[in-house]
Amino acid sequence: MTAYPVDPAARPPMLRDISRARPTRRHSAKRRRMTRPVTYRWNLRHAMAAAKLDSCEVLADELQKLGVPASAQDIEHLMDEKPESINLSLMMGLLRVLNCSIEELIEPGGTSSALTGSDPKRSYP
Repeated sequence: MTAYPVDPAARPPMLRDISRARPTRRHSAKRRRMTRPVTYRWNLRHAMAAAKLDSCEVLADELQKLGVPASAQDIEHLMDEKPESINLSLMMGLLRVLNCSIEELIEPGGTSSALTGSDPKRSYP
C-alpha cells in the first residue's frame, strides 16, 4: 500500500476530501424550479355520474369482478380527496368500469386552491 502525504492537495484527485464541496447557485436554482406543485382536477365523482354508478359499493363490486382489489371505503376515500398517487391497476380498472379516458378522469392545470377536490359538496364548473 502506498503512503500518501498528509497534505490533502498532494493526494491524487480521487482521494481528496469531497465533503467540503458545495453546490453552486446554478444547482440550487434548478432545484427550486423542480419543486413547483403540479395541479390537477380529480373528476371521479363526475365520471361515476356519467357512468350512472350511484354508489361506491357498486363501483367496488365492478372493480372486484375485474380482479382489482378495492373496497367501498377505498372508493369513498378517492371520491372525497384528490389522490397524490394511485395504483396503476386501480387506475386502469376505474377507466374500464367508468368507460372514460384518463383525460376525463384527471384534468391537468389550473390553480391548486380551485382544484383541490377535497370538498365533496363542491360543484365544479
